Amino acid sequence: MSKRTIEKYLLLIQEELIVYDPTGESRLIYDKHFGCSLYFKDSGEIESFLLFIMQNTVCYQLTYAIFFENISSAVQFAQENYTSESTIWRMIRDFREILQQYDLDIQKGSFQLIGDEYQIRKFAHSVIWNLFKGKQWPFSQVAIQRVDQILTSVEAFFKVELSTLKRQSMAYFIATCLTRNQNGHSVKWSVEVKENTENNELFQEFSECLKEHFEESMWSTAEAAFMFSAVLTVDDCYRDPEIKKRIYDFHEINNTALYQSIVSLRKVAEEHLDNIELSEIEVNHLTPYAFSSHIFCQIFKGFEFSNTRYNYWNRIQLKYPVLISKLASLIDLLAEQTGDTVFFQKNFLIPRYLLMYAFIGRLSQFEKQIRVVLITNLPVLEEERVIVRLDETYKNDYNLEVIQESALNDTEYQLVLSTSKVPKEKIGDVPNLIFNTELTKIDYAELDKVLWQIVKER
Repeated sequence: MSKRTIEKYLLLIQEELIVYDPTGESRLIYDKHFGCSLYFKDSGEIESFLLFIMQNTVCYQLTYAIFFENISSAVQFAQENYTSESTIWRMIRDFREILQQYDLDIQKGSFQLIGDEYQIRKFAHSVIWNLFKGKQWPFSQVAIQRVDQILTSVEAFFKVELSTLKRQSMAYFIATCLTRNQNGHSVKWSVEVKENTENNELFQEFSECLKEHFEESMWSTAEAAFMFSAVLTVDDCYRDPEIKKRIYDFHEINNTALYQSIVSLRKVAEEHLDNIELSEIEVNHLTPYAFSSHIFCQIFKGFEFSNTRYNYWNRIQLKYPVLISKLASLIDLLAEQTGDTVFFQKNFLIPRYLLMYAFIGRLSQFEKQIRVVLITNLPVLEEERVIVRLDETYKNDYNLEVIQESALNDTEYQLVLSTSKVPKEKIGDVPNLIFNTELTKIDYAELDKVLWQIVKER
């Protein structure tokens, strides 16, 4: 990128900053040693500024208009936003490609989202939440006070108090549902939702509890059942022992597809993941998460996880490729044996099963071993203490074996950890990290970098 281009972009940022904060407290600062940086009085203000810039883009305006059905003509929209009609159609084409991953589309002429209403609501919620994350209330048709009242009733019914961010996310979801409903889009029964709510006393009580917050024309049994099912995709709602028991008992007594999927998962996992045996404590920890994950897969299709987790997931895939492959094979086997569409949502389930596995086994145990040689002038007991600390620190991150120099023989190793530099003729090109009798936070940070580099180069 040329200097002139960079200067142009800096000028645009400066212009946006002046509009965003006319007081001048937020500034673009130039330092001859450190270059350009943004200064905000509040460090969290950077997100608000980025959101402000994004909201001024045509792409955002178009997406918002489609979600909230404020567009009726591409020509008119292009004129209102000082751009060409061809640009608008190109953006719509790109947006349609994303939508088609969820079996959704844009209606020609009306520009409305079309497809399964469950999918539309979840997709809209996911995008809007990832854009705003509670920093603004983007639902002009729905009063936040009304949604807050509904949420309070939901929390009271399930006897749970959601964290601030989870509450905000659920508020966005409820507001998305209300907006769609007000615009004339209602949900229809799915086979799974009907099975999970029909003759379900807990659902009937839930429907009655929330009925007061809705006009009669907008609170059908199908809407209530969808809301009930969507709420149960949040595992917090299983915290109360009585509520949890009533949920489980209903599904077990009626032998629902959801219950069968949980039974199948446990059976196949115990058979194919090194014959693991789950204790009752582990079952109590894992079942709510499994239930909520499988309900999600019953009512929503094609979703993976929020965009904010992509970097995290890329790192996880590199760290645990063998375990992830085992989980993928396990899900394929479940799909083949049961035919249950829950197990067709492999990309959604793998990260969740990985988290569940972290409760019952070492995530790294299946991965290729990284061998570290410890060469020190420390007493034997102190060396053994270093080995124990390293094992405890990295047991869930890397399949690490730390050995003393005396046990080396002709064994291959990937890293040398020592209290002073080891001659290159002895260790060759193997990395050599040096620490001073006691591993410090800086030492661990450096060790993390080297171990991660070893993993990436496998």
